Amino acid sequence: MLEEACEAATLYSRIDPKGRLKNNRSFLNKNAPQPFQDLFVPFVITASLTLQKQLKANGVLIPKKLLCSLERDLLSQLTDISSRTLLYEFNNYRRAAYPLGILGITGIESNNGGSLLYDKFVQSMLESGLEEFFLEYSVLARLVGTKIGYWIDSNELFLQRLSEDQIMILNDLGLNTKIHNIKRLIPGKSDPHDKGKTVVEIQLADGSSLFYKPRSLIAEKFYYRLIASINETKFKIKLKALNVLDCGTYGWMLGATGSSNGKLSELFFRRSGALLAIFHSLGVTDMHNENVLNIDEHPIVVDFETLDHPITIFDFHLGRGFFSNSKLDEYLLRSVWRTLFLPGWTVTPGRDSYDLSPLVRNDSAQLRTRKSKMIRMNSDGMALVFFGDEAPIEFKEKK
Repeated sequence: MLEEACEAATLYSRIDPKGRLKNNRSFLNKNAPQPFQDLFVPFVITASLTLQKQLKANGVLIPKKLLCSLERDLLSQLTDISSRTLLYEFNNYRRAAYPLGILGITGIESNNGGSLLYDKFVQSMLESGLEEFFLEYSVLARLVGTKIGYWIDSNELFLQRLSEDQIMILNDLGLNTKIHNIKRLIPGKSDPHDKGKTVVEIQLADGSSLFYKPRSLIAEKFYYRLIASINETKFKIKLKALNVLDCGTYGWMLGATGSSNGKLSELFFRRSGALLAIFHSLGVTDMHNENVLNIDEHPIVVDFETLDHPITIFDFHLGRGFFSNSKLDEYLLRSVWRTLFLPGWTVTPGRDSYDLSPLVRNDSAQLRTRKSKMIRMNSDGMALVFFGDEAPIEFKEKK
C-alpha cells in the first residue's frame, strides 16, 4: 500500500504541479490545517479508493459526506507521526535556500505567511514520490504503511458491521442507522487498539448518537443491568444507565442524552458517592473524566473495561506507590483511591501534573503539562514551539 501511495504522489505532482486539486478535497479543513498535509493528499486518496473498492465488493456503499470524516482522520494520523521528521528536512531545505538565515541575517517569515519555499519543498518531495525520504527514514515508512493498512481494514470492518447490524440496532436500541439517516461519523473517540481500531461516534439526523466499540461490551451490559436493579429497590438516589448491544467481539452503545454544562451540584456528588461504592466493590479502575461523564447532574460511565481488575506488583512500580512503607502502599491500592474516581494530582517523571477525576471542574487547572504546536502552519516560516517556552530562533530579514 505504501508503494502504491508513493506512485500516486508522483503522478499527483505531474498532473497538478500547482496543487490546485487539493482545494477540491473535502477532507482538507482550511480552518484546521494539518502540518505538511499537502504531502499526504495522494496517500489519503489512494487509501480511500481502496476502501471504497473493498466495500463495494461486499455490497456496502458510503456517501462522500460520511467518507470525508474518515479520510480526515487518516490524514491526521499520518501527519501526527511524520510532521517532526518532515520539519527537520524542511529546516535543512530552508538553510540550503537561505544559508545566512541560521545567523539571523536574512529571513523568510517576514513575507506575512508566504509559502513559496514551502510549496517548492512539497513539490520536490512529491516529484520523487517521497522515495528518498522514506529510504532515509525506513522506520517511519513502515509506520506510515502500517497506519494506512490498519485504517483501511478497521474502517471496512466497522462499515460492514454497521450495514449488517441495522435491524438489530433498530430492534434493541430503537435507532435507525440506515445510511441516509446518518448525519456524521466521528472516528478516533478512543485510543487505538488491536491494529488501529477505535471507538466511532455515529451522529444521526434526529440528534441522537450511537457509539461503535470494537470490543466486547459484556462488562457494560452487566454494569447497566446492576444499575437498573438498584434503581428498582428503595434506594432513594436514582442512577442513570445506558442501553448497549453486545455482539461478542464488538458492540453498540447509545450516546448519553442531555446537557453537560460542567456544573457539579450536591445531587451529582451524592450519586458519585453511590457509584464510588459500586466501583470499589466491583474492583474497577480507570474511572477518570473521559470514562465518566457529567450529564444532567448524573455521573454516567461510558467505558467499563476494567471490571474486577487485579492488584499486581507492577502497580507499585508504575507510579502508584506513594510511601516508602509497602504496607501503606498496599492499603492505598486496596482503597477507593484505586478507582481513580477521586480527585488527586499525578506527577510524571517529566514533572507534568494532572488531575483527571470527573469530580473536579473540567478546566485548565486540571492539567499542567508541556505541549508543543506548529506555528505559521504550512508556510515558509513554519516552526515547532512548546507552551511556556520562549519562541524559537527565527529568521530576521536583513535591513
